[in-house]
Amino acid sequence: MSTYSISLRCCVALLLSISSLSEAAPYVPASDGVVLETLPYRLFRSDTRLALPPRPEPKSAVNTAPDVSTAVQSARQYLEQARERGDPRFAGYALAALRPWRDDVQAPPAVVLMQATLDQYQHDFSKARVRLMHILQSAPAPKIAAQAWLTLATIERVQGNYAESDRACNSLARFTTSYALACLAENTGLRGQRDSARTQLNDLLSSSALQGVEQIDTRRWLLTTLAELDERAGRTASAEHFYRQAFANTAKDAQDGYLIFAYADFLLAQSRPKEVLRLLANQPEPASDGVLLRRTIAEKKLGLKQAEASTIQLAERFDAARLRGDGAAKHGRELARFQLQVQNDSAGALINARENLRVQKEPVDWLVMAQAAAAAHDGQALQEVKIGLAQQGLSDARIARLLQSAQTS
Repeated sequence: MSTYSISLRCCVALLLSISSLSEAAPYVPASDGVVLETLPYRLFRSDTRLALPPRPEPKSAVNTAPDVSTAVQSARQYLEQARERGDPRFAGYALAALRPWRDDVQAPPAVVLMQATLDQYQHDFSKARVRLMHILQSAPAPKIAAQAWLTLATIERVQGNYAESDRACNSLARFTTSYALACLAENTGLRGQRDSARTQLNDLLSSSALQGVEQIDTRRWLLTTLAELDERAGRTASAEHFYRQAFANTAKDAQDGYLIFAYADFLLAQSRPKEVLRLLANQPEPASDGVLLRRTIAEKKLGLKQAEASTIQLAERFDAARLRGDGAAKHGRELARFQLQVQNDSAGALINARENLRVQKEPVDWLVMAQAAAAAHDGQALQEVKIGLAQQGLSDARIARLLQSAQTS
């Protein structure tokens, strides 16, 4: 899920004041143990993922201006933890680190860039785009400008705006050629020009500039991009090769949550659920929502007894998100996958997959929509996918095969 519940470990009740009874004599509980209202969150019954992440130590109040560098560094570290652990509660701590500039229209560019990155993480792409354009219009330092253009290119790509993403990639070239070429190559591959994209990415990987230890993260990014490129092309053996190379370019004791989830999804698509469970076995407990989703799907495919408990736990997390008002626009893809692959609810999955596409249009978003439409035998929804892919200019052999199979069945 893109959002997570902030839960308390022990408390299952709240003492609530009820204004409509103001004319009556107030009721005074006999003891602190009397329950006046029980929260409607089934989450508290079975979910073990209740422990909050370590809370940042409060700083003593001083009459000095907040330090920009320290605040941005703290926010970045918390966001990295959110990404690595798949736990966006750390993103809340990142936001707290930037609180002194929350309503400051003249906030320093480094702060605004971090705010935009957090907006992106929370799927508020419109707000992130506004912040990024504000930064770029202020002639920021080259390093900030480069990151702003790269983030903007990513946002446009996620939303299926490849021409706009290309323009941001080209603007990035003024600051860093290698990242700009990788940025453009990714868009090229999404359009179906896979051979050209593959050549560009391989050329970057073999360049002398990316052979140092300090470039390990960049190499892993490029290798993951190649793996996803070949996966979309239906070249499963090559995709697996690049996924394994990406893991080989991960520093010891480091985690890349995106890579782990991408490879887990690849293994699930290849009907290799046992390997998914092995891949996720060493993930931190309690499991993040992303880990729990993939683990539950794998357990379900294997017919394991623990799949029932995992299904209940995951359903409660989605229920909690719904009660908080977090709509499908924030976690529709994951909810659709859960409904389709665990609950066998193709109709519900189709509703949430369609809603999710209002916000983000990555290949996996279209794939989930196509899978739900095929399972529901909904010809109109399948046609929506076909038209949407053509309008966006996205080419994905997996989806094309699925559409073809659905039409002939």
